[in-house]
Parts: sequence; structure tokens; C-alpha cells
Amino acid sequence: MNFKHLLIPFLVICLLVAVYFLPKIKAIEKIDIHEHIKDIKQAERVLKVMNDLNIKKMVLLGTPSMTFGENTDVFEKYDEHNEEMLEVKEKYPDRFLVFVTINPSDVDAVQKLENYYKRGASGLKLYHGVIQTLGPINSNEMYKIYDKCRELHLPVIIHVEISNATQL
Repeated sequence: MNFKHLLIPFLVICLLVAVYFLPKIKAIEKIDIHEHIKDIKQAERVLKVMNDLNIKKMVLLGTPSMTFGENTDVFEKYDEHNEEMLEVKEKYPDRFLVFVTINPSDVDAVQKLENYYKRGASGLKLYHGVIQTLGPINSNEMYKIYDKCRELHLPVIIHVEISNATQL
């Protein structure tokens, strides 16, 4: 069957739908729930995009340096990045939420989490599925962290690879 004769009417309908719906979609307030940025300078640039797209709030994730292409074999510099993201939230409290990250094997992981919470962290982001050295999500260290999140009413995002049985 040749549908070429339907192409022009289809394109016209698409154009009419776009003209009608795009302004309505842009008017809807949005929340971006998963973003990695490097620093406060990037946050300032992101704010312009948020304003242009009517994004009311954005969840920024505490991130190890490997996510940004540095030392891709080592989970490091996450504390420094958490600090940077908390500074962003402090400067723009109505626009950003911060989900910090921690390494559950740090001896002071639970205390760090509580400190981040007191300073404005809104949740916790864990990287167990993509970083094997962090261990399984059902370890004793993880249960201590989950207990603290429960106590503080902090939501948790876990990047888990369900195809990897050692993570479950």
C-alpha cells in the first residue's frame, strides 16, 4: 500500500497539534528528579534552562568523580561534591533539592548522612548497581544507613543493576 497521499494531511495534523499543545505543555510546572551537575557555576546555567522550560524544582544528586569521567575505577570525591551541591541548595533553596551520596563502608557513613540531613539534604542517592566495590544493597552497613533514612524520613534512590544477582 502506498501512503504517500496521506503524508501532507498527517504533517498538517501534527503541526496543528503542536501549535495547540506545546504552549499548554510549557505552562505546566515540572520537577526534574534526577540530575548530575558539577558545581554552582553549572547550577547558575541550569537555572536559565529551568526558567525557559518552566521547571519549578530540580533534584541534584551527590556524585562521585567517576560519573564526570575522573578516575573511573574509584568511588571518590563524593564528599566534596555533596558539599558543592549543598551550597547550591543554600543559594537557591526554592529551586533545588539535594540527594547526597555516601560510601556505606566509611566508618562514619551514618553520621555523615545525619550531618548532611541537618544541613539540608532531601534524600540519599546510592550507586550500588554501577559500582561493584560498594557491595550488595543488603549488607549490614546498608541496613544501618536504611535505618537512619527511615528515622529521618529521607527517600533513597538506588542505582541497582537487576541483572546482577550480587546486588540483590
